[in-house]
Amino acid sequence: MITAIIVLFLLQFLTLSALVILYLRLQKNEQLYEEQRELVEQFEMSMQLYLDEIKRENEQLLERLTERPRPQKETEEHSTSEMKPLVIPPIEDEFVATPQSYASHLQARLIQEQRKKMTALEEINEVSPPVSQQEERVELPVQEEEVTAQVEEKEETYEEQVKRLYDEGESIEALAKRFDRGKTEIELLLKFHR
Repeated sequence: MITAIIVLFLLQFLTLSALVILYLRLQKNEQLYEEQRELVEQFEMSMQLYLDEIKRENEQLLERLTERPRPQKETEEHSTSEMKPLVIPPIEDEFVATPQSYASHLQARLIQEQRKKMTALEEINEVSPPVSQQEERVELPVQEEEVTAQVEEKEETYEEQVKRLYDEGESIEALAKRFDRGKTEIELLLKFHR
């Protein structure tokens, strides 16, 4: 009889300990579920903020595009009737570009530098006395293949530019202004590249 009581007592103790273990696991699962739900809510909120900022920037871009004056047809007719040399517009010192247009920007800048050197050489030739044909050899500043090689060497993606400038100590706000992007986009880009 004593052995039966001891066995029943042990069975009750094992059952009670199993119930406690199951309760603790259930609590742990509920806690994990709550943490996951909070993370999902935070992610949804950050994505909503990001999308709102992109929407606002797109609206600003559309406003800028509609504000630009369009050239009149009269000026186009005059330009087609008269043959004018090809003129490349000047390039600003501070250039904000996508990776695709960055290479063409560098090519245009190098071509402009070549043209400036050529006009300077032409001005010197006009001012200086005539020179014999042997002395008249003038090397072109940079060949086209060299220009493309230099452009390929200097190419740096948008992400690399942002990361490099941030590592050099530039603030997120300054990067957002420089690349004409939102602060949230710059922050996300930096977080993803760490």
